Amino acid sequence: MGAALAIHHARAGNPTALLGTAFDTAIVDALRAGRPHPALGVSLPGDVECRDDQTWDDVLSKAEVVLVAVSSSGLGDVVSNIAGRVRSDAIWAVATKGWDEVSLRPPSAIIADAVGSSAPLAILGGPALAPELVAGAPTTFVCAARDPEVAAHMRARMEFGDVSVTTEGTVNIETQKTSSGWRPPRPTRTWSPSPWARAKD
Repeated sequence: MGAALAIHHARAGNPTALLGTAFDTAIVDALRAGRPHPALGVSLPGDVECRDDQTWDDVLSKAEVVLVAVSSSGLGDVVSNIAGRVRSDAIWAVATKGWDEVSLRPPSAIIADAVGSSAPLAILGGPALAPELVAGAPTTFVCAARDPEVAAHMRARMEFGDVSVTTEGTVNIETQKTSSGWRPPRPTRTWSPSPWARAKD
């Protein structure tokens, strides 16, 4: 999903760099050589820089938004690794699904533990899928953030072409830390967006 998000983000006119983890060597090598992504079948736009995990520092230190789309099992390690290299005012946007399989922390708690609960944070969810994004097909994201300005910023970055971003509504997710670890989140208010029917502004 990370490569698909990078491609879409760049198409929307945003400066973009794709940072591969240590597990993405084959993908990074292919994209740097101008070959298609092994799973997506498309190459990166020419203005998207692709970096391996040894060359992230100068990108992270300048990034206004750090969009993370790694597996839930690897999110904690990645965030802990990069937290000290990211600007304090950078927005963390997370497209990782699920909870940490050991601690049961959701992505929001993993970010808060690494950079503090006051860090600007947005959570991006589907139904948008990677193949839809690279194809430019009609689809949508749901973006949730405590700060409406953060949500609006991410909507402005990610809404492009036939891809819309829904930020309306309120979601309050309560996650509690107990003596045995993190308790899975419990919605304190339900929310049923209808992104399929969202009209373009």
